[in-house]
Amino acid sequence: MIEQKVEEKKVQTLSTPCLIAIRANFRKILWLWFRREFEHLEDLSFKAIKVKDRELNKSILKEQGELYEVRHKTPISCVLCNDFEANLVYEPKRRTWFCIVCYNDAHNLYPDEYP
Repeated sequence: MIEQKVEEKKVQTLSTPCLIAIRANFRKILWLWFRREFEHLEDLSFKAIKVKDRELNKSILKEQGELYEVRHKTPISCVLCNDFEANLVYEPKRRTWFCIVCYNDAHNLYPDEYP
């Protein structure tokens, strides 16, 4: 894996098809774990609402928010198109990962916000 610094952005690049497939499968496993955990917390939240436990529900929602934030800070997939196989660009202003195509599209639409 090659990591480059490009105008404060971090780009992770793989060119070997075998390594790209391994990375994609690993990312999918992580994505499934995040999704399972989020759905579990969602179920707990619905149960807390049914029994009218506001404090428990508030705690669960906070945990869901933290999990959501961690997910978007982790290089699992592009936050816009969810591509698992793409090389990703870390955008420090938003503290999240984009595939190069989505990042370039965002840069073309909003050059001041995506340098």
